[in-house]
Amino acid sequence: MSKKNIFNKITTALATSTALSLALIVDLPKAKAFSLIQEDLFFGRNIAGGQEVSQSEFQAFVNGVITPRFPSDLTIFDANGQFLDSTGKLIEEPAKVVTLFREDTPTNEVSISEIVRAYRKQFNQESVLQVANFDELAVSFDSGEDLFNNSSVPKLIQTDLF
Repeated sequence: MSKKNIFNKITTALATSTALSLALIVDLPKAKAFSLIQEDLFFGRNIAGGQEVSQSEFQAFVNGVITPRFPSDLTIFDANGQFLDSTGKLIEEPAKVVTLFREDTPTNEVSISEIVRAYRKQFNQESVLQVANFDELAVSFDSGEDLFNNSSVPKLIQTDLF
């Protein structure tokens, strides 16, 4: 068996083991392997007419719209962003970034769409930026685990600590 095949089998076994461990940690009814996605939602806080979504308004949105759909595995950051609006004008604004770790299911896709629609409607927004990481996502709730197979050839790995 080639080194590549052995590496692939070990990687698959580790990924399955990690997913099963995560399923047990988050107390799912039946432990099963599933594909995890990191999804980042960028919520601009400027409102047409010079107003801004306040901290308390955003927290009420989180409590009433996001948390019922994703009660755990999320982190919220304050940010500053810029983008070109539909007319090509550069817009700079404060933002909130919500990072979710979720299962890759149609139900969760619908929930994300509902959150985006609700924010756009409630705060008169042109859009909400969505970024999803489907590639080799590894998650751990323990500092003792080594999530990456360290090869002799160095490569860059992004590690986010929440």
